Amino acid sequence: MDKKYTPLAPAQHGYFVLRVNEDEGLVVADFRTPVIAWVLDEKNRPHPVTPQEVETCDGEGTSILAPDGSVYEMNWHGEEGDLGDWWPGFDSWLKSQQIRVAGAYANYLTEKAMRAKKAAKP
Repeated sequence: MDKKYTPLAPAQHGYFVLRVNEDEGLVVADFRTPVIAWVLDEKNRPHPVTPQEVETCDGEGTSILAPDGSVYEMNWHGEEGDLGDWWPGFDSWLKSQQIRVAGAYANYLTEKAMRAKKAAKP
């Protein structure tokens, strides 16, 4: 079922949705997409609207760069949801993403090695 949204307001200039692109455990690029408006979902929780889509803020959350330079995560999974983590600036957010991506890749490599070792046993 598609979510239903109610328009809330145009976005103040300077809000961006942040994303990273990763390759083999490294952050290789970051993307900033402008937030052009805000909408409310059926539980009255705000979601940013970019030129491409309404960001659902479900699952892993959506990182938002605010006009003051701080970054916060909107994460509405479950019944309550929360604003998730907060970083004082873009650089600290990017560092946290580099750590997250490196950790996830290390876990992937460990699991892959364990499966290969298990498959090699007679």
